[in-house]
Amino acid sequence: MKNKKWSFRAPVEYETNSLGWNSFVIVPNAISDDVRKTVKDRRIIATFNDVIVQHCAMMPKGNDTYFIFVSKELHKKLDILKGEEVDIAIKPDTSKYGVPMDEEMKVVFQEEPLAFNFFERLTPGKQRALIHIVKKVKNPDLRIKKSLTIAEHLIRNKGKLDFKELNEDFRRS
Repeated sequence: MKNKKWSFRAPVEYETNSLGWNSFVIVPNAISDDVRKTVKDRRIIATFNDVIVQHCAMMPKGNDTYFIFVSKELHKKLDILKGEEVDIAIKPDTSKYGVPMDEEMKVVFQEEPLAFNFFERLTPGKQRALIHIVKKVKNPDLRIKKSLTIAEHLIRNKGKLDFKELNEDFRRS
């Protein structure tokens, strides 16, 4: 089932809520039903318009309806407007963390096995959040610096992750 793939075409929809606006694509029910039977945690790899690949999750909207977020960054890259249709191909995400870890972070964890052990004990969502913090940095030297700060934070706090404190650690480093 790892090699299973689905594809569909759907309009980009918008919805306003207390957090602002959200942009998303509704996954057809037949596909979302099949994905949920195949993928245990709804983690998928979505390819938009045969160009942009993104690790993401198929999220519940209610009434057995599922959607995929379209981030502002993705929105700009796709150069799409409200209501425009996009082609989407999805497949199960079989990566260990639901998103690929950058080499810099891997190297830091190889050098700091205690930090890696603490990282491995975190929830999958917290693991992905930390990977994303490093991944969004373009400069490799800064990715190493962020990874080191995360490792030090995990060791100092014996595996407890405090995002507020971690952000202060980033400012100090």
